[in-house]
Amino acid sequence: MIAVSTTAVALIVVAGVARCWTWIRGRSIESAGVWGVAGETALAAGVVGVVLSFGIGFVWFWRGAVDAVLGEVGAIRVDADGVIAHRSGKPTPSRAEVDARRRTANLVEELSIGLGRPAPELWVTDDPTPNALSMRSSRRRAICVTSGVASLPRDELEAMLAHEMGHLWALDAHWVGSGMVALARGRRAGLVLMTAGAVLLFLLVAGAVNGGRVLWSTGLFAIALTVLGASCTPILRRLELSMRRHADEIADVAAVRLARNPGALADLCARLAEDDTPVRTAGWRSELMWFEMVEAADLAGEVDPTAPVRTRRELVERAIAAYATAGAAVPEASRDRFTEWLEGHR
Repeated sequence: MIAVSTTAVALIVVAGVARCWTWIRGRSIESAGVWGVAGETALAAGVVGVVLSFGIGFVWFWRGAVDAVLGEVGAIRVDADGVIAHRSGKPTPSRAEVDARRRTANLVEELSIGLGRPAPELWVTDDPTPNALSMRSSRRRAICVTSGVASLPRDELEAMLAHEMGHLWALDAHWVGSGMVALARGRRAGLVLMTAGAVLLFLLVAGAVNGGRVLWSTGLFAIALTVLGASCTPILRRLELSMRRHADEIADVAAVRLARNPGALADLCARLAEDDTPVRTAGWRSELMWFEMVEAADLAGEVDPTAPVRTRRELVERAIAAYATAGAAVPEASRDRFTEWLEGHR
């Protein structure tokens, strides 16, 4: 996508230079000598554009992904005593809110001691749905929880935080977090390209119907943009989902080993599977980073209607795996529902 866009810009610049030069000299644009190097110029521009964009993107994602995600979800830093830092203009929290944040901070501290690692930053976002995400950069590690985690039993909250700690301290955690943000950005760029190509193609067709001249080269370029955007978007989405699934499998194993309570992780997954309420503060950068996957709206403001089914199936599979790890059978109250969800949504 970057190569096509940069090449197109280079060709436009070459055409503009040729037109100005021939206009000054009073000649036809076809006689401009610049056309002899147009292909090489476009190719060089595409290569340089790809190299520079990947270099800049690498630095940005490596160092700035944490702030980007925390800013997207509207998170606020919490200290070890459960007090929100920099509360200028914010209402005073209730005693229950402070106690809930202190409980979360204490659990993060206890899990960090168990790992023998420094405690990560703790952030909170105002959302009633219980959920959490974690982000890591070259210098920072941060866990963000929703205010809704206050409704979770202590052992289930501990399992959720242990899962996020598994993400933070896995060897590939930095690459996974940065990579998911990069893939999400690429997918958004693909949607933009597809939309731009479709609009350009519509304008060309409308002009031809009204008796205008058909510009075949521009039409082919519009088709190329549309096809490129339409094909790369689902591919990048599959890569995002695959990366998330494998990362969560590792983090669940880490949570079982760290919290030493597989049953709590299973109960947490079962609880979230029965609650269809999504995290409203999620965005396109963070939608796959939450403990429970959240589907954010695309550029058209629409949400995939199959997302809740996919999320529920994922949670049920994780709950069954956790029960199996604990050597416990799935509770009778949940067994029939789990079977129905798995068989009805393959």
